[in-house]
Amino acid sequence: MNRLLKKGTIALLLLCMLSGVFSGGQAYAKGKWPKGPSAKNISAESAIVMDINTGTILYKKNIHDKHYPASITKIMTTLLCLENSSLTDTVKFSTKAVTSIEYGSSHIGVVADEKLKMEDCLYGIMLMSANEVCNGVAEHVAGSIEGFVDMMNARAKELGCKNTHFANPNGLYLDDHYTSAYDMALISCEAMKNSVFRKITGTKTYTIPKTNLKEERYLYHKHGMLYPIKWPKYGYEYCIGGKTGYTDIARWTLVTFAKKDDLELVCVVMKTAGPPPSEPNEYTDTTALLNYAIDNYKSYPIDPSVKNTDEEIKYSLFTKYNTLFDDEDSPLYIEEGASVVLPNNVDISEATKNIEYYDKPLKDGINEIGKIVYTYDDKVAGSANIMYDTTKAQSKDLNEDLIKYVDELEEEKENEESVTEQEPAKKEDEASESLPSKFKIFIIICAAIVLALIIIIIILIMRSSRRRKYSYPGSYSSRYMKKNRKKYRF
Repeated sequence: MNRLLKKGTIALLLLCMLSGVFSGGQAYAKGKWPKGPSAKNISAESAIVMDINTGTILYKKNIHDKHYPASITKIMTTLLCLENSSLTDTVKFSTKAVTSIEYGSSHIGVVADEKLKMEDCLYGIMLMSANEVCNGVAEHVAGSIEGFVDMMNARAKELGCKNTHFANPNGLYLDDHYTSAYDMALISCEAMKNSVFRKITGTKTYTIPKTNLKEERYLYHKHGMLYPIKWPKYGYEYCIGGKTGYTDIARWTLVTFAKKDDLELVCVVMKTAGPPPSEPNEYTDTTALLNYAIDNYKSYPIDPSVKNTDEEIKYSLFTKYNTLFDDEDSPLYIEEGASVVLPNNVDISEATKNIEYYDKPLKDGINEIGKIVYTYDDKVAGSANIMYDTTKAQSKDLNEDLIKYVDELEEEKENEESVTEQEPAKKEDEASESLPSKFKIFIIICAAIVLALIIIIIILIMRSSRRRKYSYPGSYSSRYMKKNRKKYRF
C-alpha cells in the first residue's frame, strides 16, 4: 500500500510539473533599458546623452534643470545663420558688435568696418568661439542683436525647449540667459540635421582669408576630444564635432557629437568640475557617458524604400498601396535618415510598431501624411515619417483615393475610440469570461488525468485487498495447501 501511495504521489507531482509546462512556466522578465553611470560618478550637475536621429534619451541626470550655457549657446546662433542667410553673404561689423563683449573673452580680433563672408564667420564662431563675430552675424541676419535674440527664443520654442531663454547670441553671462541639458540636446540635434553645420563643427582647422582690414587668420577647433592638441589623452576616436563653453558662473559646459557605425549621439554636460587636466572634468564626464552609450546601444536604420512589413497594423496605408513600393520612384516612402535605437541584445523585431495618420488635406508636392513609431519596454525607440509626393503619383485619382482613405481611417479610429470609452467595463467582463482556448484544453486534460489516476488507484487498492483475503494464514486455501504439501511436492 505504501508503494502505491508513493506512486500516486509521484504521479501527482508529475501532473503539477506538467501544469507548469502547459501554462508556459515562469515568464522571463521583460528586457530593460541599460542603466548608465551613477549620478555621483558624473561631476556635471546636469548631463544627457541623446540619439541624434531618434531623439531617444540614453542617459539623463537633472536634464531639465536650468543652467547658464556659456558658449554652447553658439550652436543656436550658427543654426539660425544657416537657416536665414547665405554662406556667401558679406558681414560688415559695427563698432557695437566688436566692442560690446566682455574683456578677456574669446574673440578673433575682428575690428569695426571689417568685412567677412558668412561662412568664415561661422567657422570663427564654432571653432574659436569668437564672441564679437556672434554679434556681427546677429546684426546682419536680424538687423540688431535684440532682434536676433528674439529669433533665438522663437526657434527654441519651436523645437520644444521648455527651460530656455536666450539674452544674447554668444553666451556671455546674463542672469536671464539660461537653458537645460535637455533643451540644448534638442537644439544640437536640430543643428546636426544641417549638412553645412556638420561640416563646420567637424572641422579641426580652418583659414579665414585676408579681409579688407586684416591678414589671414588661422583657426583651430577648441574641443579637446576632436582636436586634442593641448591634452592628447582626451582625444576621442568617435568624436565628430561639438562646442566648448566656459564662464566663471556657468563653469565648464560641453556639447559633443559622436558617431560609431550607424549610432549618432549628442552628449551635453553642464556645470562640470575642471579645468583640464585636473579630473574629473568636462572631457572625462563626456567620455564616460559616450562609452556607456556606444557599448550598450545599437542603431537600426529604417530603409526608405521599405515594403509592406506592417500587415499586422490595422491602419496601414502600405496594405492598400503596397504596389507603390515596387516602384523605384514611388510617391509613398519613408523619410530618409530615420532609425531605431535599441539595447545591443535587442533586435528591431522585438520593438512594437504603431502607425498613426494625420488628418490634413494633401498639398501639391511632398506631404508628411503619418508616422511609424517604434517602442520597446514602454519607451519610444525611434520613429519614421511616412511621406507622400503628389508629383510622383500616377494619376489625380490616386491622390484623391489617398485623401479619402486617410479620412476613412480617421473616422474608423474615432468610432472605435468612442465605443472603447462607452463600454470599457463590458470589454473587461468579456475578456475575463473568455478563457484562451489553450487554457481550456489544459483544464480538460488535467481533469482527465486526475480522474484516470483516481480510478487506477482505486482498482489497485481493490486488487490488493483481494490478495490479502486469499493469502491469510487461517484461510481454507492456506490449510488445504499445508495438508497436501507432500502430495504436491515435485
